[in-house]
Amino acid sequence: MDGNPAPIALFANKRPEQTLRTLESLAANSLADESHLFIFCDGPETVVDSAAVAKVRSVARRRPWCERVVVIERDGNLGPAQSIRAGVSGILAKHESVIVLGDDLELSPRFLEFMNHALYHYRNKPRVIQVSGYMFPLSLPGAPETCFLPILAPWGWGTWRRAWRLLDSNSFRPDGLALFPGSSYVRHAGAGDGELAEKLVTYWPQEIMVTEPAYSTLLSYFRDGGFETPAALGEYHLPRLDSAATCESAARGESPAGHGIPA
Repeated sequence: MDGNPAPIALFANKRPEQTLRTLESLAANSLADESHLFIFCDGPETVVDSAAVAKVRSVARRRPWCERVVVIERDGNLGPAQSIRAGVSGILAKHESVIVLGDDLELSPRFLEFMNHALYHYRNKPRVIQVSGYMFPLSLPGAPETCFLPILAPWGWGTWRRAWRLLDSNSFRPDGLALFPGSSYVRHAGAGDGELAEKLVTYWPQEIMVTEPAYSTLLSYFRDGGFETPAALGEYHLPRLDSAATCESAARGESPAGHGIPA
């Protein structure tokens, strides 16, 4: 990594306990004290949500989770898609890259190091459109430190201004790839994943191409029904990964109806 860490955008709404766990794990990262964090608190969808929304906002302001923390409180409810679209677009209007978090994640203490190194390393590689801190619970052939996959990350991801222009318009390049770690630096509250990675990646592939053994393993995982929370992906408006056919169409650059790019 060279220069300042990428800004972090965390999107929260009405899950105070999960938001607290996410922020605590983020603050435990070694680069947290050098990072700027923007917490986007969406408004209540109904009156019933008001108390939980207020608790989330109290959590957000509880302590300086990073070097600088900015809390944005929405009056109305934008919903996950529009909230992420507006927040990421606003940050990337002023910065070259961003790290994006939901409010239901647990992060490895090495998460920010991995993300910032990857964002810097592939900043000028147009075919790389996203970096994922998450890896599905798979045993990959050869145990690679990283791999390139023709799908988008569901949780704990980063991107660049150059790529967001395409992602946000659903015009992503058909040969676009995301870099995934061999072991996950992110645990999602509903996915039942295993241990978080603690080692930092030391090898960054120079050849930008699909890591075929890892991709084949991932497709088998989807075909066998290994991914049990496809609805959660829809919440973040990522390509639905509930069928291998969808994965394969995404690899060909197709965009099935209803399956958007990170919003």
